[in-house]
Amino acid sequence: MQPGANGQVRIELVGQDGRLLLRKLLKVQDSVAQRSVALEVSLDFEIPRAVEAGRLIISTEDEYGRLQALNSVDVVLLARGRSLISPPSDSEGNLVIGTPKRGEQVQGDLIVISGRVKGPPGAPLLIELMTREGKVLAFSNVYPNYQEESDTSVFQIELGYNVKEPTWAQIAMLESGGAIPAPKYFAGIEVLLLP
Repeated sequence: MQPGANGQVRIELVGQDGRLLLRKLLKVQDSVAQRSVALEVSLDFEIPRAVEAGRLIISTEDEYGRLQALNSVDVVLLARGRSLISPPSDSEGNLVIGTPKRGEQVQGDLIVISGRVKGPPGAPLLIELMTREGKVLAFSNVYPNYQEESDTSVFQIELGYNVKEPTWAQIAMLESGGAIPAPKYFAGIEVLLLP
């Protein structure tokens, strides 16, 4: 994983009804050469029943306080017993922004965003265009189209925006859904919007 700009990582465990079971902020040091760290942490939680569905979420923020990265895994929580953990083996993100590319300059008042999602579509994706100051310039939901042969869902959307000077903005893509009302995956890149 890559720590946020402040070296912090947020870990949250959400119950099946969306309630926050725990939140832990960790300060980590990254490897300058690799810009990534391995993280191992023990999480103590309590649930009111013997078994409950949950979602474990790990996220970081950029230097402007915006979500930088988020990934999650759905888990079955047990009130008692030993943990049996099988982490996903795939290292590529579940959401991928294909175009535009990170750092690309976009001129005019319209940006075309395309990308893909692993697996069949679930809930719609929320796509936002947000400045470093946190101002949302544009947002929309998009419903990806499933491509069975590659087991991915693809999308393309146009967002209109208005800037009066060159403005760095983050394209933020968030997937929620499933049985647990909490964020599932996030992808984000920053582009330079030109008037």
